[in-house]
Amino acid sequence: MPLLEAPVGRRPQNEATLRHTDLLGGFDYLRADYTKQTFPKHSHEEYLVGVIESGVHDVWCKGEWWHASKDVVATFSPDEAHHGGLGDADAWRQTIFYFPQDIVREAMDSADSTYSFHQPFKHSPEIATRLINLRSLLQTNSDRLLLEQEVLQAVGQVFETLSDAEGEERSVGGKELGEVRDYIHDNIQGSFDISTLADLSGFTKRQFMSRFQKQFHMAPYQYVMLARVRRAREMLQKGANITDASFEAGFSDQSHLTRNFRAIYGVTPARYIQQGT
Repeated sequence: MPLLEAPVGRRPQNEATLRHTDLLGGFDYLRADYTKQTFPKHSHEEYLVGVIESGVHDVWCKGEWWHASKDVVATFSPDEAHHGGLGDADAWRQTIFYFPQDIVREAMDSADSTYSFHQPFKHSPEIATRLINLRSLLQTNSDRLLLEQEVLQAVGQVFETLSDAEGEERSVGGKELGEVRDYIHDNIQGSFDISTLADLSGFTKRQFMSRFQKQFHMAPYQYVMLARVRRAREMLQKGANITDASFEAGFSDQSHLTRNFRAIYGVTPARYIQQGT
């Protein structure tokens, strides 16, 4: 895919807006200009659907690096690990939607399917334009019927065009370590150790570490930090302040939450609250 010419000059800093809307049960969407942002290995509970508006974004996923430039659409299934940062240009601009499975199932009229993407980045100017227009519409229009219609139609086009031929019925995150996963989420305020998690899994410590990495594509500590960030975001969406969200999610203090939240979403919790819906 062709690369854009590098923009003149460098943007002075990262600028990102992460908003939440309650449409169709609720989802978040991001508009960002990044210069120095580097994302650690992480995943999302929701489907990630995004578009590169300008510049180049390098992303590692599915065992290889992907070089995403203008009009490239990104698609990730829930819990699909990835990481990345700046590509060959001086900066990149992107729009991202985080769609829960319920919205995708409604758009696709499929009650139990989970969709996958063999190729997570595809050049598609038509869909890219539609996604950018959808984000703009969400920011400027208050007609609920129109907005819900456009969300469902856009999601339908993305998944009909870019996903694998048919949805797969599967448990997100897999079944083998489901008890361990549930234990982490149910006890997110507490502390964890390998012995306890391995005992829950029924494997030796060595087997547990290997199987956990294979199933979730990250080590237990990184998974716990990600789960805590997700819990904090849920609390902030419900109106909690940053201090309470930090405590409820199991972070040692507000600064610990801020560092991890910004690493995953590119904005601080304070900015997330300020930007609102």
